[in-house]
Amino acid sequence: MSSLSDPAGHTLKAYRYALRAKPAQERHLRRYLGACRWVWNAALAEQQARQERGEKYAGFAQMCKWLTSWRNAQETKWLADVSCDPLQQTLKGLDKAFQRFFRNAKAGIGPPGYPRFKVRGQEGGLRFPNSKTGTARCSERTGPPTQARLAAPATKP
Repeated sequence: MSSLSDPAGHTLKAYRYALRAKPAQERHLRRYLGACRWVWNAALAEQQARQERGEKYAGFAQMCKWLTSWRNAQETKWLADVSCDPLQQTLKGLDKAFQRFFRNAKAGIGPPGYPRFKVRGQEGGLRFPNSKTGTARCSERTGPPTQARLAAPATKP
């Protein structure tokens, strides 16, 4: 357990959990991770294509429309097999990465850090929003204490 303080001075506590998933559950979680990785990469590729065409950056709301069309398209119908919440959270993360890039580029703070394509094992975790308790996270890498850890695959394909 670790403790932090918020700006108002309240003490925040966070717990770290290790997931011990059964093989079927682990396959399910990996399917989610793969879908989130695909959505990140597809949205990033679309943003780059828009930039090459001279179009403006498409924000989170526009990227969510892309997600809807991808989930309804025949060739990416498999995206509809997973909940849209972690996929939308992935798009929200990409939007935050772009906003950070724009802010750093405008301020001239070091290298701006353009968002990068994700590869297997580098997804950064899953977030399942819950309106009552905030966001629950499952992570494949060590992260802040609010993230649960999912062991990386033993072998690469």
